[in-house]
Amino acid sequence: MPVFDHLAQLPDDPILGLVALYANDTRASKMDLGVGIYKDPQGRTPVLKSVKAAEAWLLENESSKAYVSTAGVPGFENAIVPIALGASAASLVGERYAAIQTPGGTGGLRLMAEFLTRTAVKTVLVGVPTWPIHQPIFERVGLNVSTCAHLREDGTFNLEALLAGISELNTGDAVLLHACCHNPTGIDPTREQWHAILDAVKAKGVLPLFDMAYQGFGDGLDEDAWSLRLFCDALPEVLASVSCSKNFGIYRERTGALLISSDSTKTLAAVRSQVIDSARSLWSMPPSHGGQIVTHILGDGALKASWLAELNEMCERINSLRNGLCDALKAIDAFEPFQSLAVQKGMFSSLGMTPEYVLRIRETSGVYLVGSGRINVSGLSADRLDELAAALKAGLV
Repeated sequence: MPVFDHLAQLPDDPILGLVALYANDTRASKMDLGVGIYKDPQGRTPVLKSVKAAEAWLLENESSKAYVSTAGVPGFENAIVPIALGASAASLVGERYAAIQTPGGTGGLRLMAEFLTRTAVKTVLVGVPTWPIHQPIFERVGLNVSTCAHLREDGTFNLEALLAGISELNTGDAVLLHACCHNPTGIDPTREQWHAILDAVKAKGVLPLFDMAYQGFGDGLDEDAWSLRLFCDALPEVLASVSCSKNFGIYRERTGALLISSDSTKTLAAVRSQVIDSARSLWSMPPSHGGQIVTHILGDGALKASWLAELNEMCERINSLRNGLCDALKAIDAFEPFQSLAVQKGMFSSLGMTPEYVLRIRETSGVYLVGSGRINVSGLSADRLDELAAALKAGLV
């Protein structure tokens, strides 16, 4: 008897499905502001010069294609921890902090979820809207997911909803937090609000989980990790998924990490061993190429300086484009419906509009957005901001 006959074909991924729609659109004026990858002024996703240099070095010096360990390539842990947790964390690897290399930030989240099934965590609180597969990642390992509203109706961060959601968790449950550059809204808590969230987490005794996929794309490399470092300094246990896809531009190399912070060296070693055991049954060992690129760049002073300069250039370009769109909307008296753009950070901005609005501007103006109006800001063209502003205004009627 066939086993698969009862299965229904699932619809395309709502984000990736836009790629095919855009490709089939014959209008020369179309704009692809959907899929979340960095684009340069020519609309390309470039290979960073620092990455090219690291790959050239690897080509000349790599002497084996043997498996790496389940924990990752040699040196990766010591390289990535100070980037995420600050220079002072370098001496505390193995004592206070650990990092397991994963296939991208998604792999870090999946490993996090898998490990949590070995703990007392039963429920994970997630603010919505969020990255579409945050909830499935936790639900598919058997964890419960509760939600709260990330934004108020006026588009500002909804601190009260998050605090109320934390208060309803049981001690020993978990809350998922975006460290910076919230996807999809671009709205992050202020530092004062982060302290209030920390106080609530402490009071309730819940485990904070961080997703840090866009470090360096908001206010800067260290500034964007401020919230994660605050929680690691103040709490006995924190887990964080870190992605190298965006800030190193190595999307297809699938490089990330699961970071572990513990105030007990004994507990850190135990958790690290349990996480590695979980990873062994998921992917056995991670891909090495991206991990070697990151490790070599961060271990070479000149390459690291080059990478930081390139990252800063990408960050400044994103901020300039967002500010330029705000100015273009103001120039045609259309800024008020989109005023939250001015305080959003990172690669994404959210218009906070309905799916009907998103469909309308796609059909009438060829502007491709995700969901309720998520814009990939790096996909904007500086010489077409006036055109986009006009399309956004026209979609309001």
